[in-house]
Amino acid sequence: MFEQIKSKLLRINRAFGVEISLLPNDELLARVVILKLERNKVIKEKESQPLRSLAELQKLIPAGSPVAVALNGKGVLHKKIARADWSPSALENILPNANPADFYQDNLACDAFYSVHIIRRTVLDDTVNQLVRYKFRILAVSLGSSAIRFVIPYMNAINQEEGILTNHHTIYIDTQKNIVDVEAIPFSAEEITTATEYNIGDQYVSAKGLTAFASAMGLLAGTALDLPEIENATLATEKQEFRYFKYYKAASWGLMSLVFATLMVNFLLYMHYSGSNAEHAASLLLTQGEQKKAAKLEAEVQAKEGFLDRYGWDRPSRISFYADRIAALVPDDALLVGLKINPVITGFLGGDGLPKFQQDTIELSGTCEDPAELNRFANNLRNINDFREINIKSYLYKKETQTGSFSMEIITP
Repeated sequence: MFEQIKSKLLRINRAFGVEISLLPNDELLARVVILKLERNKVIKEKESQPLRSLAELQKLIPAGSPVAVALNGKGVLHKKIARADWSPSALENILPNANPADFYQDNLACDAFYSVHIIRRTVLDDTVNQLVRYKFRILAVSLGSSAIRFVIPYMNAINQEEGILTNHHTIYIDTQKNIVDVEAIPFSAEEITTATEYNIGDQYVSAKGLTAFASAMGLLAGTALDLPEIENATLATEKQEFRYFKYYKAASWGLMSLVFATLMVNFLLYMHYSGSNAEHAASLLLTQGEQKKAAKLEAEVQAKEGFLDRYGWDRPSRISFYADRIAALVPDDALLVGLKINPVITGFLGGDGLPKFQQDTIELSGTCEDPAELNRFANNLRNINDFREINIKSYLYKKETQTGSFSMEIITP
């Protein structure tokens, strides 16, 4: 499981394959093929025309991009060794008396032989160091046609008699797509247009760009990082830095995802509690409004209760009882004109703007011809215990009408 996770972390989704053909006088010719991996499908983004300097190459490949390089041309020696004669020290058979420490070799296992490519360490090291100085991330270096093994299983409709043509070699395969022969062919620095194209999966690539295509394919397949044939300190450093970069990038994305998830959870919680708070705030405002209304109504009720208590209207009324007792004692020659119980104090309003009444007071007005009858009427009222005080406030006799008008005040308990 750990290896699967590691493979996913180190997966390359966009790779640059470069075939560099070394020419005399320290010149070179380079071809670039750009591949990308999209939904587990390899797509060719671009195939360049020949480039004659690393400066031109730098314009095409962004700094830090993963690059797989295939070296061919001057200084790259090709030799076929039968499987029966093969041994790890095959270099001694190819270059007798040569120091193996001075050379790199890249081996392509074929059906009946090994296709061996050899290059001096100084040549390859100088080329790799130049590429690194141009800010290319070199992750794999192959020699000759060895990278072609990454694409042969996916090639369609190959003419077995003509073989597979590259810039420097022709590779022949059988019906099972096993390599049966590899032949070196002359290389010209002059651009020669060829109509030969190969179908790889559902992508088409020219014969001149096939080696670069295969090199980039090795990076996308995830195997080029682990090739042991060619390795030096610079390549090891580049691969290690690339691994650390991918791990760092994955860790950064993981950390950012964690921070984003935390922020998202906080945002959702904030939105939830913010909505709840808004509802509670609206409910609080509504409650406060209702409380104010209730307080106002309570104040009005208390004012009315105070009014009723102040004027005794909250006690059982004896008005009808008083009126009946007074009416029963009125003399025959007297006539009641007015009966006011708790009359309004004329011309007086309280501080609250409400009229004031004379408490426990009854005012009588009427006419009576005989003052003696009026006195007798007043005395009879005094004999009633429910009346505390009887006062005749005025009596005016008019000869013209032979009658007198009176006003009387009765104070009740």
